[in-house]
Amino acid sequence: MAPCNLETYPKGPKLQTWLGYEALSVEAQSQRITEAEKSDFCRNFKACLDQQVAPEAGLLVDLMDELVAMDLPMMALILLDSYPDLAIDPSSFRRYHVEATASLLCGEDSRAERALLLARDLLPEEPAPYTNLVQLYANQGAQETALEWFRAGAQICPNHFPLWEVYASMLPEGADAPFDLVLAAAREFSSWVGYSLAAELDPHRNSQTLALYLDPFYKQGEREEAFLLEYTGALGAAGDFDRVLKVVQLELAQNRGNYSWQLLWHSLQASYALGHRAEFELKSKVFLTEYEASIPAHIEGELRAMSQDEEHWGETGQKV
Repeated sequence: MAPCNLETYPKGPKLQTWLGYEALSVEAQSQRITEAEKSDFCRNFKACLDQQVAPEAGLLVDLMDELVAMDLPMMALILLDSYPDLAIDPSSFRRYHVEATASLLCGEDSRAERALLLARDLLPEEPAPYTNLVQLYANQGAQETALEWFRAGAQICPNHFPLWEVYASMLPEGADAPFDLVLAAAREFSSWVGYSLAAELDPHRNSQTLALYLDPFYKQGEREEAFLLEYTGALGAAGDFDRVLKVVQLELAQNRGNYSWQLLWHSLQASYALGHRAEFELKSKVFLTEYEASIPAHIEGELRAMSQDEEHWGETGQKV
């Protein structure tokens, strides 16, 4: 059994159970922790490991994941090293990914590099190892190696936002260099995410720039939800609310169950901007009914304010 002063420290539910304690209350989970309390937890956690029942391999990774989420990556590595037999799992991508994340946070670059390469070999189509390898080598000043891993990642997963963000962060500053390089890479890998980033960097950008960059991808049949959210957002920023309505209406008619609340929210915003009150009210009812469990409270509040904005509806001739 772990020392009793570990019991009330906020932690993940699996770690709480593994240490032998009842579930924490919501109040206990949300308490603020001082650096001194964190240090005490780490000291006591290390001391209790010899007394704990060894977790099975899957649980070990879950416990590591929770420790990283608790901002205790070093404890995750110590836990992993405490059970070397369980740690040897040549087929677990997640095990190496969590180890790499903890190692990066602890500044253990060599260990992180080894874990990332193993994770990449296990799941070469997964973008996270490429992204982290680019960041790792860029931080070390190994620009050419970082670029090689960016290109390898962009070829396999061309629309992974974090990969492009890391790539942009390592580019030289000054003049139009970042924009030119990102735009060239976006063209090379036919990446709408790359074009989206290029639009942010475009020194001549205006309200229509992003929509113009993304429009060809829509016409070519790109329908991934992340793209549709970016595209309809860009159309809204450009003031093309009629096209927002058309795009969303078409997609929801064909694939309604495949999309989250955000796409219909863009349609609601467009109806509001155009002053289509009857349409807005009808969509609001559908929105609140179909997505009740997932809509954030602040979005519900914004929707309510829009519905009650009589000054806006009056100006558009839609007062009822």
